[in-house]
Amino acid sequence: MDKQSGEPGSRILYAAAFHYGVYKSTNSGETWIEINNGLGTDKEYAWEIINDPSDAEILYLGLNSRGAGLIGLYKSTNAGENWEVLPNFPAGDVLSIDVNSNGIYAGVTDNFNWNYTGGLYHSSDRGDSWMKILDHSRIADITSMPGDDNTLLAAGQQWYRIGEDIPALFLSTDGGNNWNDISTGLNHTFINSARFNKHNTNEIFVCTAGGGLWKYKIFISSVKSTLLPSRFFVSQNYPILLTLLQL
Repeated sequence: MDKQSGEPGSRILYAAAFHYGVYKSTNSGETWIEINNGLGTDKEYAWEIINDPSDAEILYLGLNSRGAGLIGLYKSTNAGENWEVLPNFPAGDVLSIDVNSNGIYAGVTDNFNWNYTGGLYHSSDRGDSWMKILDHSRIADITSMPGDDNTLLAAGQQWYRIGEDIPALFLSTDGGNNWNDISTGLNHTFINSARFNKHNTNEIFVCTAGGGLWKYKIFISSVKSTLLPSRFFVSQNYPILLTLLQL
């Protein structure tokens, strides 16, 4: 959703439809038009779409080619009228994208179906160059804290690598330069999404595939950017309380 457009109830919406491409609505979803110019046959891999919150004309589209090794990120500078591939972006399947004042963040894996390598990549120049800032084969979700673009939450998945001790949840308080593993106490590692509570940013909600909804409380000191974990616990269907001992 382009939050800079119109009023509530009359926003511009974009949708990435796997196998079909990108669609746009200028009337909050009543009607839709295709906006695939420049994508060619890559439109069938449309997977993730997001707009730049500082410039409504700029959009980023991530592809999921199921391990075909394509360059997986396209950019539009005219609200989807035309698309161009970002040639310096690493090849792979894009699982997640976030854009804030610090740049673009994208989770890339070598193969959506059965992955071995990948990472979270960052660009501070709107996609011209990229740097890997977190080495994890499957970053399924990346988001920034409401009101604080330096605090980032990255969710990883083990996928089929069952039994391996792979951290699943990471938090950074310096724009992605350093990461804290905050997975302790979360005993389900197939994470679909992780989000800050926009009404109370000391809370994180983690949605898992088959393991319930989890809530995590954190306390961040803005002076020293120190992460202080409080506790992890499952939603009301699971009467378990797991206290973190790491400080």
